Amino acid sequence: MDVIRYTDRNVTKEYVEKLRAQLDRTEPQHKINMFRGFLKYANLQSWREQSWHEFLGTTLKSNGNYLMCTCGLDVLKSDLESVALSSREIPEEIAALDLSGLERVRHHIDFSAAGKPVCALIVDFIFDSSDKTYLWTAYCQVCLALIRQVENDVAVDFVNAHNKLHLA
Repeated sequence: MDVIRYTDRNVTKEYVEKLRAQLDRTEPQHKINMFRGFLKYANLQSWREQSWHEFLGTTLKSNGNYLMCTCGLDVLKSDLESVALSSREIPEEIAALDLSGLERVRHHIDFSAAGKPVCALIVDFIFDSSDKTYLWTAYCQVCLALIRQVENDVAVDFVNAHNKLHLA
């Protein structure tokens, strides 16, 4: 039984554009259902481009429910705690982020086609209405460094630096 597995969640711009074109051609009485499908893939593409590791939901397979991450990581829900950082390992300021169990798992992969292992993750964001920008939060699962509410490129640089430092 696989506790951890990976699913290709890459969404191309062409696929999102195709869904948008289908939505535009759909009759009004069916648009809401088509819109939900379009929005799911458009959001997934956007989140992946922003390097955000986020819980997507669950999927049922023959051996149980898997929790799904935007990066492609799937973890068997019943065995989540066996592969996640324990609350005892996480300092208070990171625990205060209220991470989902999935965001504590040490088996995430990057968002490239290569799907290399990562140890630093972007795990949250807020929208700063005064600046009309998103501010991102990231942490490293190895050294437990944390940055809060920074611009996306700063968060991505943090993630890249920690992945290079700890996984080289």
